[in-house]
Amino acid sequence: MNYKKLSYILSAVIVILIAVGVIGAKVGRDYIVNKTNEASKEMKVESWQETNKSLEKRSIVFVGDSITEFFKVDEFFKDVTAINRGIVGDTTDELLARIKESVYDIKPSKAFLMIGTNDIVNGNRNPTYIVANISKMIEGIKKNSPGTVIYLESVYPVYAMEDKKFDTYMVGKRNNEIITEINEKLKVLAKSENVAYIDVYSHLIGDNNQIKINYTYDGLHLDAPGYIEVVKVLKPYVYN
Repeated sequence: MNYKKLSYILSAVIVILIAVGVIGAKVGRDYIVNKTNEASKEMKVESWQETNKSLEKRSIVFVGDSITEFFKVDEFFKDVTAINRGIVGDTTDELLARIKESVYDIKPSKAFLMIGTNDIVNGNRNPTYIVANISKMIEGIKKNSPGTVIYLESVYPVYAMEDKKFDTYMVGKRNNEIITEINEKLKVLAKSENVAYIDVYSHLIGDNNQIKINYTYDGLHLDAPGYIEVVKVLKPYVYN
């Protein structure tokens, strides 16, 4: 028997088994994470159904994904009743499904809407699809909470270039070209719906056409300096 050949075969089999095990573990882990996230989202929406009953009707609500959820609006805007209705990982589809609990039931005086970045990587939605969903949100708010002033924020830029500060895993397929395309369509939508469009994007972008590196810790989410810059942009609209 050719023991050298047999050794090669056994080594190959071991490598394959390890690879299958790793892939299987990753699939299983991703499945658990996704299910955990879904359960967490459901719990949040269910809790809002109760807490919304006692909220001030003249409050200000911030609606969106993780970038909104991590935004300590109640601490940055202390002179108003600022309510956070951001959920990690949400796409426009998911926000549209929970817009009742996020805005309608609150009847806020103002609603700041910033959503869309997750659609790029979750579902590969194109700018037209994303903006169409946001249009439905605006129409729904106008119909179900007519006293609410709507502010439509631009989608924030990302850092899609390689950098030793962080890897590009979190950024994924996102890039500022497609984000700019979304924002251009959002401007048109805001004008047609007669709502205010807030260009936060240009205040976060750097000379290399990426988000300023000191504004983010992973290329997508903001750190303290990033949020402070956002606060500067939003303050006139919050307190007007």
